[in-house]
Amino acid sequence: MLHTFLLSFLFLAYLGNPNIEPNPPKFDSPILVELFTSQGCSSCPPADQVVADLVKNPDLNIIALSFHVDYWNRLGWKDPYSQAAFSQRQYQYAEKLSNNRRVYTPQIVINGQSGHVGSRRQEVRSSIQKAATTKKTFDFDINSSSGDSQNATLNINAADVSNDYDLVICLVDAQVNNEVPRGENRGRDLAHVQVVRSLQKLATPTSKTINLDLSVLDHPAKGKVVAFLQHKKTWEVAGAKEIPFQQ
Repeated sequence: MLHTFLLSFLFLAYLGNPNIEPNPPKFDSPILVELFTSQGCSSCPPADQVVADLVKNPDLNIIALSFHVDYWNRLGWKDPYSQAAFSQRQYQYAEKLSNNRRVYTPQIVINGQSGHVGSRRQEVRSSIQKAATTKKTFDFDINSSSGDSQNATLNINAADVSNDYDLVICLVDAQVNNEVPRGENRGRDLAHVQVVRSLQKLATPTSKTINLDLSVLDHPAKGKVVAFLQHKKTWEVAGAKEIPFQQ
């Protein structure tokens, strides 16, 4: 009991003070952080930075995904990374999350279980700490190999995973940036990390090999694949993996 309390206290103390650099507790299993964002939203860049700060800290066991929604596109600037499927994913979360049933940007979802305003740094960090102490995980393995700059294979070993879970597979650009000439962020050069470019689900996780089309990535040589297990009904995340492509 004392050890658990002390671990939680030290982790929150570290997250609350960006000016200190101790060795924070690193949890055994990664925490999945999903950001719903848009280049058409002037409130989103601070949340993009929150995620960038989480990702660049090697002492935190966090896997992040930035989903660019398309419902801001009608207001002057079409986000080049946006997809209707990502907006739909956020709408589905609004039906699942008990603490946050609205659709807005920027929104961060932690392990599929809690939603937060993405720019509220301390709130997000507190939720990460809570998720780390309450999550349950299944073990699965993935590895990839690249045939060429446009194609790769993903080998999945998930034979022991319950059929109550989907295996969600995302292709991710590790970092992108571009100038925004119109809309609420007009004139700004925006940078993003962990930008999702494609998403697919395997409804029955198993051991198999699938082909991946890397042409959706701006920078395939620096691309990543992120895979995670998500409960079909509750959308709780119960395990996540991230690997770069081997060129």
